Amino acid sequence: MARDVDIMIDQDEAVCNWVYNKIGGVPDRPGSYVAHGYVDKDGFLVAGMVYENFLGKGMSSELSIAAEDKCNWFDDQTRWEASYMAFKVQEVDILRCKIAESNKACISICERYGFHLKHRIEKGNTDGDLLIYEMTLEDAQPHLNKFKPEWFITDEKEEELAHG
Repeated sequence: MARDVDIMIDQDEAVCNWVYNKIGGVPDRPGSYVAHGYVDKDGFLVAGMVYENFLGKGMSSELSIAAEDKCNWFDDQTRWEASYMAFKVQEVDILRCKIAESNKACISICERYGFHLKHRIEKGNTDGDLLIYEMTLEDAQPHLNKFKPEWFITDEKEEELAHG
């Protein structure tokens, strides 16, 4: 089933604020994170991912996810986008994901995607516990190898397009 949303980029602060409104807490200062959201056919933000606390190449980064419950947004393309950002652009070894325990849709997505529950912070969220999931490059590799969106242009393709 194809997703019924479009990706929204270059709106880091708006997406970050929306995600943190859903999961509770306070986002990092603007400019210290990268975010992308997903909008429905009416242009409303229905899901978002925020990459923050990037500790450097070979280290870790955190991914905060929030989504409306009845929204078809997480598919092979979304898996690839999330993996590519963390493991190829940021070049981290571990991606951590914070999710409110009450957000069953995001928990299901993380578990299907290959994240593993590592920690539970009791009362760490405005709605109860905050769950911390982890994924390694090894966990993400199947998604990176399986799918590449049509819009993605590799360095080789860019070179080919530039030189005709």
